Amino acid sequence: MRELENTPILHASLLNQHGPEPDTFASNESVDLIMETIPILDMGAIWEVARHHFQVSVPYTARMVRIDSAVELTEAGPVQTRVFGAGKVVET
Repeated sequence: MRELENTPILHASLLNQHGPEPDTFASNESVDLIMETIPILDMGAIWEVARHHFQVSVPYTARMVRIDSAVELTEAGPVQTRVFGAGKVVET
């Protein structure tokens, strides 16, 4: 817990150092970890599944995962909207 508090943002250099393959993460990719509470019902479900291997634990959430995609983004034109009168019946 102390180390995650000291380094809550896992930058690409750290992730690539301990990852399964070198250079998996680009230099602008990172994971932001925060300690977060889990609802009691959810925690109970986790404990039920892990009842034989239960260890004291602290829940963390990956708040932001910045990952580049291989899919290219395309620019589109402005959104076209129509304004309809609320409650008016239009006969055709």
